[in-house]
Amino acid sequence: MAVFPLAVASHKLQSAIVIQSKARIRPKLMVVWVVVWWSLLTGRLCESLHRHESTELLDDLSLPHHNRCEPITVSMCTDMQYNTTIMPNLIGHTKQEEAGMELVQFMPLIKVNCSPDIHFFLCTLYVPICTVLDRPIPPCRNLCESARLCEEIMQRFNFHWPENLECSKFPEAGGEEICVAENTTATAATPTAGPPLGAGGKSRRINVHKGANEHTGVGPYRNIGFVCPVQLKTPPGLGYELNVGGKVS
Repeated sequence: MAVFPLAVASHKLQSAIVIQSKARIRPKLMVVWVVVWWSLLTGRLCESLHRHESTELLDDLSLPHHNRCEPITVSMCTDMQYNTTIMPNLIGHTKQEEAGMELVQFMPLIKVNCSPDIHFFLCTLYVPICTVLDRPIPPCRNLCESARLCEEIMQRFNFHWPENLECSKFPEAGGEEICVAENTTATAATPTAGPPLGAGGKSRRINVHKGANEHTGVGPYRNIGFVCPVQLKTPPGLGYELNVGGKVS
């Protein structure tokens, strides 16, 4: 009979030890759960912030903020390497209809192909490329001088090169001002679809010469390199290249 109280006492002692052990383990488990919960929370938060910042950066870089780009409707320039323009143009027209009516007078020069750059030069003036900048980009002086080769034919019919197209008024490539030129020296593979290529099966490449003080990005203090404006992008495989400051993108 003396054994029974001893067994009871032993059982109580074991129960007390188990309870004490559980009491010690419970805070540790709570700490573990808190750590796991905090890790999951911060991980999701960081992922959310990263996605938000990435989305903001991509939106900031790829979309023009001025909302002034409009699809090209002038038929003489719908086969260019770009498909949106910005008004007023470099001649002073506020509507594409006005630009198209004046551009028609140069159709004979384009037809006889008196210069490999006459067509592109005129379109960059009357239907300028729309980019992230809130103003049209003028053609480079060398592009104008190439187009001016047509003046010889004009003089045969007692016409002179228009004063508003005087080449000296346009910026030089590589100077302080941004300008547009074109390089037709790159031979391209035959495309399955897309705008016509230049004469001789050569691709027509737009060269955007960025001025020394010109920022084509989103801010003056972000050094993110050059990002191709969405309005200048073309589907892959068409043979087009964008040359900025001598670098092909």
